[in-house]
Amino acid sequence: AIGFASGLYCAPGSFSNLGEVIELAKVAAQYDGVYDSHMRSEGKGVQDALEELITIAREANIPAHVSHIKALGPGVWGQSKTMIARIEAARADGLSITADQYPWTASSTSISAALLPRWLKAGGKDKLQERLRDPALRQRIQTESAKLLRGRGGADSILLTVTPDEFPQWEGKTLTEAAAAENLSPVDMTIKIVQSGGAKIASFNMNEDDIINFMKQPWVMTGSDGGNGHPRKFASFPKKYRDYVTAKSVMPVHTFIHQSSGLTADTFGLCDRGYLRAGYAADIAIINPDTFAPVADYENPYELSRGVKTLLVNGEFAIDGGKAQTALAGRVVKPCR
Repeated sequence: AIGFASGLYCAPGSFSNLGEVIELAKVAAQYDGVYDSHMRSEGKGVQDALEELITIAREANIPAHVSHIKALGPGVWGQSKTMIARIEAARADGLSITADQYPWTASSTSISAALLPRWLKAGGKDKLQERLRDPALRQRIQTESAKLLRGRGGADSILLTVTPDEFPQWEGKTLTEAAAAENLSPVDMTIKIVQSGGAKIASFNMNEDDIINFMKQPWVMTGSDGGNGHPRKFASFPKKYRDYVTAKSVMPVHTFIHQSSGLTADTFGLCDRGYLRAGYAADIAIINPDTFAPVADYENPYELSRGVKTLLVNGEFAIDGGKAQTALAGRVVKPCR
């Protein structure tokens, strides 16, 4: 295994405590692994969550990586500078702290993960539904959900991207629009959606300045954070190239390439990947710099990007002359230790 990953934001990982995670990370450290975390908070509690990750790195003596680093929600916009300074200080103290990032202003998760308090999920899905039906808990749920919704910028910032099959009319609407159509408040609409099977959302809650601040750091690599209902799965790398290399000149092309290849290989110990070198796996992308661009968007998240002329995976053509090939050359990628 490359390392040990935690998801401290979502249930049931959210119920774990610091000591427990440190002990698990110590085991991974014995095998030269990496600790990779979706931190406990990316919004109001993001500074404390980052401190927790740094503590785990120090106590377990393990490299630590932040999955899709961000400052989520208007209440923490601008805190990228503080987060960067804290990570730089930890690195100066000898810790290996890195991060990845997708270049979109919207995050993506389930509506229950974003807008329902964690205690509702203790015990699993059946307990969740039981609590949602309990009239004695309704006021508490509404109050706490409303607070979470405000933290994400309100109902206008929530786009329903994947909805239950029996409710296709909700898909592609904001939470505000769907709630109005059902004659419900946004919070009560959230509860109805979860009771009906849940939904995936795109949550427009990132600030462009924070995105750029993180992107400029030499320890932040390009990531996709694949998942249904968001263009980051199909279009993150070409979007970063188009928006931040060519359009806004945030970085030169060689930095983009390194953040999208060699930096990842170095961070996770993939010693025969990430560079064009003799003896390395021939993973080679040849792009047309004038046409390399995303096509997927929030309404059509699964559209293939354009501008890749040739793609070799383990020395075999996956794309040749701009056309997809049938070779299935991918392998499990293992660290070299």
